[in-house]
Amino acid sequence: MFLFNTAAEWHAALNDLPPTLFGASVGFGLLGSAFKRDPLKAAGFWSLIGGVLGAVRGVAAGLLRRGPACLGPCWR
Repeated sequence: MFLFNTAAEWHAALNDLPPTLFGASVGFGLLGSAFKRDPLKAAGFWSLIGGVLGAVRGVAAGLLRRGPACLGPCWR
């Protein structure tokens, strides 16, 4: 059994998760600063790193899907 069976599930994993992680990063950072808790600040940092890596992966998947000839405007 595969983790993702449909293109919609892959889309959600590659493109919708990074913005959620960015939001979680801000939330954890604010909570960590408000309550002076280092573990919350660390969770915010690692959420940010996960969001950045996920965004890079999502962009790479989009470029692979479109192909190298589509680095400019390519509306079809």
